[in-house]
Amino acid sequence: MILDAGMAERPPILVGIDFSAGARPAVRWATCLARQLSVPLVAAHVTNEERFDWRPDQLGWMGDVGLDPAASIVQRGVPWIELSRISQTIGATILVVGSHGSSGYQPVVPGSTTVLLLTRSQRPVLVVPGA
Repeated sequence: MILDAGMAERPPILVGIDFSAGARPAVRWATCLARQLSVPLVAAHVTNEERFDWRPDQLGWMGDVGLDPAASIVQRGVPWIELSRISQTIGATILVVGSHGSSGYQPVVPGSTTVLLLTRSQRPVLVVPGA
């Protein structure tokens, strides 16, 4: 989470991450947007896997773009539902996601989580294409 003095009263930006290469451009965009608007940035990873074993080194790249891995949200659930719920709960001004996630399949259209967020989220969604 990127926090500076005076940001606490401002609604944050939420960026969805899934440890894939496609998440990195979304994190970069969200970081730049949060800095330009002087608002907090919250990163959230949601997995629907029954058992999710993540290693701290999977979050290491986040520090390279200014995110604090220790302040990120990691939880289990259906990604589009939980990202939408988290964005509502924290009052996010916008939800930033990559166009394709960890499935590795990159068709012409965005990934299923992205499409569901675009069509069902109560918050604005910014979709960032992969590198």
